[in-house]
Amino acid sequence: MRKKINIIIDTDPGVDDAIADIMALFEKRLNILLFTTVAGNVDTDTCTRNILHILEYYNKNIPVAVGAKKPLTREHRDAKFIHGEEGTGKYTPSQPSLTPVSDDAVEAMYKAILAHKNNVTVLLLGPQTNMAELLTRHPEVEDMISRIIYMGASGYGQKGIKPHISFNISSDPEAFKKVLKSKIPLTMIPSEIGRGSHLKEWQVEKIKQNKIVGKMMFEMLDGYWEPGYEEKVVAMNDSCAIYYLLHPTIFKTKKAFIDVNTTTKPGKTYFHYHKRGRVDAVYKVNVKKFHSFFFKHLNKIK
Repeated sequence: MRKKINIIIDTDPGVDDAIADIMALFEKRLNILLFTTVAGNVDTDTCTRNILHILEYYNKNIPVAVGAKKPLTREHRDAKFIHGEEGTGKYTPSQPSLTPVSDDAVEAMYKAILAHKNNVTVLLLGPQTNMAELLTRHPEVEDMISRIIYMGASGYGQKGIKPHISFNISSDPEAFKKVLKSKIPLTMIPSEIGRGSHLKEWQVEKIKQNKIVGKMMFEMLDGYWEPGYEEKVVAMNDSCAIYYLLHPTIFKTKKAFIDVNTTTKPGKTYFHYHKRGRVDAVYKVNVKKFHSFFFKHLNKIK
């Protein structure tokens, strides 16, 4: 039996976060040490309610710590226009009886990392405020984290890439800049990879067939249609981070130096591919295999 992967999931659910979080809960190879929440798609309190509801609904016992309620230097702006008022599309979470731990996200992350030195991967599925705060408060964690896999950024101006400023990055570009300056190994899932791995409407309908998670996931996704497409599709942004961790061979990466604009166009990112680059930047995914792994995973949830 393969050794389990220790992970911390920093999340702002949000429809695509919630789908990724649910799939992670039902993956036996993952040992989820902690969920932390951050202001992003919706406010931190709503994010926290959403993940606690999911954990209670599926009877999963994983600690949740409340994180930053706003970016490092900016005001929080949400993405309810696409995720819905509750952050979960057409699905309405009930108020859970579960409660978060007493530590804030930074201290909870720090303790989990200390307990698993050099054997923990952090998944950043939203704005990177909590990680930036962790690096400020406890800079020694740079030598204790195996790697960070984050979803966000876009190859602005790259050939074949539509001009796009990632919500996760533009929400707190100063935090992203701080994480980029750390020496922790970084893997980036750019926005175009998540959008390119989209599910079509018939695939969203197919999710309903699962008796355990299908109803909740379908209600979240039904209406979460990605703008700018002629047909109805839903982006699988955050699930790509989960599947990169589980099935890295279906993704292709290049070393790159990444920089971010924090002034004139906050969140605009610049990629410079170079063999000595700091970041393993995903530039291609086998979409057919991604979908195959996703639905095989879904079919195992019984």
